Amino acid sequence: MYQFSNNWFEAHKPSWKKLLEYSQPKNILKIGSYEGQSAVFAVSTILDIQPELVNITRIDTWEGGREHVNDNMPSVEQRFDSNLEIVSRKYGKRFNLKKIKKDSFSALSELCASFPSQEFDFIYIDGSHDASDVLYDAVASFKLLKLNGLMCFDDFLWHAGDRNPLHTPRQAIEAFISCYRDKVFLFDSAQARQCWLSKTHH
Repeated sequence: MYQFSNNWFEAHKPSWKKLLEYSQPKNILKIGSYEGQSAVFAVSTILDIQPELVNITRIDTWEGGREHVNDNMPSVEQRFDSNLEIVSRKYGKRFNLKKIKKDSFSALSELCASFPSQEFDFIYIDGSHDASDVLYDAVASFKLLKLNGLMCFDDFLWHAGDRNPLHTPRQAIEAFISCYRDKVFLFDSAQARQCWLSKTHH
């Protein structure tokens, strides 16, 4: 049985289900993993409607950020491992997980160095909430995103208006979209807490 200590992802399921069933991504990159809720949902949604192999690459330090000072992060990582093991047993050879336990700067730098052998058709950015980190994650990830691939930013409105904007994702997301506006299509996912786009040009 899956072990989740929160229901943060619950509100995103309707839009994720619609977009994942439409796009059916086979190679997924996730920055920030926590307990693996989004991975479990994504893999289950995709593999329940098609038989092909789904690869997920997960990047996380499992050390947490300033908002996780009261969390037992070793236990969080244990729940992640347990949850993804359940997925692996359920889908067998149709599912492949690559767990990268590093900071996103190091991990993404290594993935970019191997480009174009490493490309993804869906990238989910949900790691550090600091604007500078989010901006780096976005720029580096975009290089790894296939043409017409999807990118999703979480926590667009996280602590909007009540926290130093440099410690929230929104400023970075808006800056990235502004700089890449001729290479992306921004679309409505029916909820404002996440930001979705597709890559239209390299």
